[in-house]
Amino acid sequence: MKFLTKLVCFMLLCNIAHTEDRLDFLKKACSDPGSVHNQIPPSDLKVACDDTVFTWVLSDDEDVAFKNRRKMCTSVTTSKPNVNAAQACEDCGVPDSQFKCQGYKEIQKCVRMTFGVTCEQILAMESIVKWCVDHIDEEVAINEEILNVKETGKKKPCGYKEGMEIKPLNPKFPR
Repeated sequence: MKFLTKLVCFMLLCNIAHTEDRLDFLKKACSDPGSVHNQIPPSDLKVACDDTVFTWVLSDDEDVAFKNRRKMCTSVTTSKPNVNAAQACEDCGVPDSQFKCQGYKEIQKCVRMTFGVTCEQILAMESIVKWCVDHIDEEVAINEEILNVKETGKKKPCGYKEGMEIKPLNPKFPR
């Protein structure tokens, strides 16, 4: 059991380090192209942003707050061999949902966008995820119809408190 716990912690640390190293590697390829392959900087840079936001919407009337989640997945490709960043995903903060009561259902909002970027933009980024969050939010503010919205099937009753376990009425058909 200790080995499994250590392995999971190691994997999480590697993923965090990998996420931070991706941007550093791209910045190095842009600022010192000779250090990665040849003397030209990467071109045809594209940042792919896969944004999935889970929010709860009211099914009726009473003040309740639910924790929302947001996950951003990013990747970068270039025309230069061995200069790219594989897909990585991170949780991003999103404000809690405040509601009146009856019941609640979870809604999933997804959008995938790819943006062409320059080395100058890569060099100015503090985080690929933050860059994607800002650009996706800007695009959604202009046109919410780009979102793919669907219900997840998850529901919470009125008065639900975070951490409260919901048991199905019929064990053969869980919620």
